[in-house]
Amino acid sequence: MKTPHGCFLPLNSFAVHPHGERKFCLTSTLPPGKNKETFDSERLETHKKLLQGQWPDGCRLCKNTEEIKKIQSRRVRTWERKVARYGEDQSYEMLQEQTTPRIRHLEISFSNLCNLSCAMCSSEFSSSWIKLDKEALNHGLNFRDFTKPYHSISKISQTILDEILEHIHDFDLIIIKGGEP
Repeated sequence: MKTPHGCFLPLNSFAVHPHGERKFCLTSTLPPGKNKETFDSERLETHKKLLQGQWPDGCRLCKNTEEIKKIQSRRVRTWERKVARYGEDQSYEMLQEQTTPRIRHLEISFSNLCNLSCAMCSSEFSSSWIKLDKEALNHGLNFRDFTKPYHSISKISQTILDEILEHIHDFDLIIIKGGEP
């Protein structure tokens, strides 16, 4: 089975961080959408570029995973899940016909309150990392700069949760993560 260049994630997935940031894919390197209109237009533009065989800037992680590391990316894993559920022909048709966002994949983090400091985590999803991230920055570890906005304990607001629930109709996948689900 050959994976088409398109991707379901831009129009089908929604990731919500405990600090209220919303992304259409957790592996996307685009900054979080500022409002619903720009968020939806970014999603559609990314989807169109992928279908045309281009790699948008926000899709660098999947591109590098596939082309440099030569391993399965999140884009490919999502395609394979769709094929397992709907069959290859219907999945391909669904991918080509998408023109509006419809959330079918939700990744949600209700809080970053967590008493664990797992190696693969950060203060974004675990409050136990707050002190460690600050120390790392003080010692010059620049790769931890991404944690600066997350140096506090937070939880998703009821307003954001209500907005998400209002737009959800049918799921293929729900991932509940960080702090301690």
